[in-house]
Amino acid sequence: MNRSFRLFSIGPRIQKQGVRLVVTSALRLRILSLGAFSREVVVEPRKGWLMIHDRQFWFVERTRLIPFEQVEVVTYGFEDWTFGGWFSRARDTQELFRVGLRLRNGKEFDLFRFYGEGHFVNESYFPDWWFWEDFLTDLSGTQEQESRALVELLSKMMGVKVDRPRF
Repeated sequence: MNRSFRLFSIGPRIQKQGVRLVVTSALRLRILSLGAFSREVVVEPRKGWLMIHDRQFWFVERTRLIPFEQVEVVTYGFEDWTFGGWFSRARDTQELFRVGLRLRNGKEFDLFRFYGEGHFVNESYFPDWWFWEDFLTDLSGTQEQESRALVELLSKMMGVKVDRPRF
């Protein structure tokens, strides 16, 4: 039994404003950093560009405008951040999904990261029912669905393919 809730994940806010796509840093992260760090990405499909606005340490702001022609692929990666996962073959995972861009000049960078509670994984010799408490009470976040939705939107809006990050 698998139930996904947004409460168990941290990811950016994705919204549509007219034909534009606006993605902003997660509210929880902005609160935890006391507003010191934030990112906003605006995709303008009619104008053919992507704008990235970063704020670091309250006062340092940077805005980059990237034409779609400079984007080679949208990158999409996954990492299992489960602490102590090597000790137990049956565990509840902690997942990190990374969404980024690879430019035609070879530069690659993350746009956003989606982190959250993953699903129960059983790689042991015992059946799932052996771990019935973990299996029945498995709650997970929506980080996989939300990151995949963002990747598909970016790929279709910019007309590029999706690939794994190189780093």
